[in-house]
Amino acid sequence: MENYQREIEIFDLFQKVFKRFWIIALTSIAVGASFFVVNNFYIPDTYSAETTIFIGKESGALAEFNFLDLEIGAQLIDDYKELIKTKAVRNEVISRLNLNIHPDSLLGRVNVHTVDDSRFMKIVVLDASPHAATRIANAISDVLIDKAEVVIGAKNIQVVDAAEVNERPISPNVLNATIIGVILGFLVGLIISIILVLMDNKVNIDTNLEDLLGVPFLGSLLPVKSSDHLDALVMHHNNNTYDAELYKLIRTNLDFMSVDNKCKVMMFTSAQMSEGKSTTVSNIALAFSQVGKKVLLIDADLRKPNLHNLFSIRNYSGLSNLIVNNVAYKKIINQKYHTSIITSGPKPPNPNELLMSKKVDDIVMELRNMYDIILIDSPPILSVADSLSLARCVDGIVMIAACKQTKKENVVASIKKIRQINGKILGVVMTKAKVKKKEYYSYK
Repeated sequence: MENYQREIEIFDLFQKVFKRFWIIALTSIAVGASFFVVNNFYIPDTYSAETTIFIGKESGALAEFNFLDLEIGAQLIDDYKELIKTKAVRNEVISRLNLNIHPDSLLGRVNVHTVDDSRFMKIVVLDASPHAATRIANAISDVLIDKAEVVIGAKNIQVVDAAEVNERPISPNVLNATIIGVILGFLVGLIISIILVLMDNKVNIDTNLEDLLGVPFLGSLLPVKSSDHLDALVMHHNNNTYDAELYKLIRTNLDFMSVDNKCKVMMFTSAQMSEGKSTTVSNIALAFSQVGKKVLLIDADLRKPNLHNLFSIRNYSGLSNLIVNNVAYKKIINQKYHTSIITSGPKPPNPNELLMSKKVDDIVMELRNMYDIILIDSPPILSVADSLSLARCVDGIVMIAACKQTKKENVVASIKKIRQINGKILGVVMTKAKVKKKEYYSYK
């Protein structure tokens, strides 16, 4: 089971990384293009010239040793390699060719290597000019022959292949460099995508909220187009749109939980502010009203109420008056779009104490007998304690989480707080989610 879960997590990670494939593609293209431009326009061409020489057997005193020819050649080749590196050889080459370079610079352009198990030695010269590389390679072989006779007393070096001009540069290899750049860019983009996935601590359309929170997922909602109430209350102004269908789906899910009046009073809350809580509860209230339910919508956010703005009604009196002054229900209940609404009323100095009073329990109990469904808009869980105080009066709580806004740890902490007071969590709704219509419909 653990192995299966691990495979699921790896597959989920792969899916999330794949959805960021545009990052990998752009990085690959950018790095590959950079390598192409740099190698094609900024790195000068380098040409190579190669001289092959053969080191034969010594004819003098060294010939008296009974070594094999290859052993003798190997011993002498090391001497010749070091001879080429000497300043005497370098200075002589510079002098013969009348070069305007430092001897150390010449040393950096020359590579000497041997063919395995042979007495052949190759002198390779690199230069920005193919003709200069050829001249230097041939000059080095000539000077080496002269110096070997003077220094070592050897006349056993022969030029087998003199250097010839090769006008095809050996570097930069633009094609190889571009391929390497693309591969490097791919790896960098992949690493960036994985880091972004691992560091993404906000809920999104790919987040499995049921696994994260251990509560049912009720549905996703699209972002509200503007702050205008015409766009916010889609269940009244745009009832036949796809946005409205998403609210109807959530209504259906909640309706199953309200069978036999087990879940008649529901509270909607969120972890933090501005997650779409008021808009969600308002549209769901309208959705219930449209199927013949007698619905009451209560704004219990006594600190920053918003329902009166959404429904364009006055907030002179409301829940706070009902709790404090025992006002008659008919004086504070508003009727709008076939839905009963109790606004928050005047802001009290002690909202939490007010909501904790026994009067609230009595009010909710009375209203239960008057309506089929009661939906309560409450303050965010992590901001104030008001929602936790109200939880005792409701049958179930719906958590709102905004896509790419709500942090996972915040919604988890909110669920934990509700469970600590033994509150019943009905499920979670994701708001502001850019759901593809075709995918959402086929899934449901």
